[in-house]
Amino acid sequence: MSSSEFPPDNQLKQFTLEVPGETNAVIPIGSKAEFSIKLKALADTDMNFKILNVLHSSTEGSPEWQVRAYLDGMLKWDSYTSLPPEFDAKVSKGDHWITLEITAAPGASFGDSTEVKVGVTADGHTEERIFTAAVRASILAVKTAIGQEREIADSIAAKAKDGKLSIFSVLVPSNIRGYVLIEAMNSDKIENAIRSIRKTHGLVKGETSIDEISHFLTPKPAVSGIVEGDIVELVAGPFKGEKARVQRIDHSKEEITVELFEAVVPIPVTVRGDHVRVISKKKE
Repeated sequence: MSSSEFPPDNQLKQFTLEVPGETNAVIPIGSKAEFSIKLKALADTDMNFKILNVLHSSTEGSPEWQVRAYLDGMLKWDSYTSLPPEFDAKVSKGDHWITLEITAAPGASFGDSTEVKVGVTADGHTEERIFTAAVRASILAVKTAIGQEREIADSIAAKAKDGKLSIFSVLVPSNIRGYVLIEAMNSDKIENAIRSIRKTHGLVKGETSIDEISHFLTPKPAVSGIVEGDIVELVAGPFKGEKARVQRIDHSKEEITVELFEAVVPIPVTVRGDHVRVISKKKE
């Protein structure tokens, strides 16, 4: 028989597997990553499905993550049960979906990850796909009494020194009153720890995204919001208390040049942007 007389390769197989989305995810503690595999059965076939999950952790005693496997929306395997890590199913010809749900354990440590291998076998033909989910820290908001943000942040930082709370940073934005932001692993641990800190009012439910706080992490330019023609009052330096009109703005140096109203001779004066406050905006 010549090579052209052999049947196409996809006719030798009873199925094909395709992963239409991502195979890796990074999630906060207690959250869930979901992965999908499209299974195309080329005929009505008896299939064997095998799930193998391996926890990777540098911390001794890290808890196992929960892994669930679904076939066409029906739960077929759960790592939190005593079921063997494989199951058989008769699959009809056509398209089917295998769905994996991987939930990061509440007690996971920074850097922990789980690798899940999904194997499908029919008539001696086996295909495998591998998925990984890693845990990351969350940005959490702690409610505080207004005016006590710095004191509470110091108390949280003191509790974090031994490393048991897995708190990596504490942020007190000057323009947010009544909140302290922390970067940490486990919200349950944090909630328990702050109960003993006076003038705290618990955690805001859920995590805060970096997009929501990024503008607090970038210093605002001193000349931001000032335009030529604005009327300003000098709040520092030898001309403190004087009023002036803005003539020029140097954004690179964060300086402005003003003309003092009460000067005998109108001489331009250059001052730092944070040495003035706007008292009247230029009229359009």
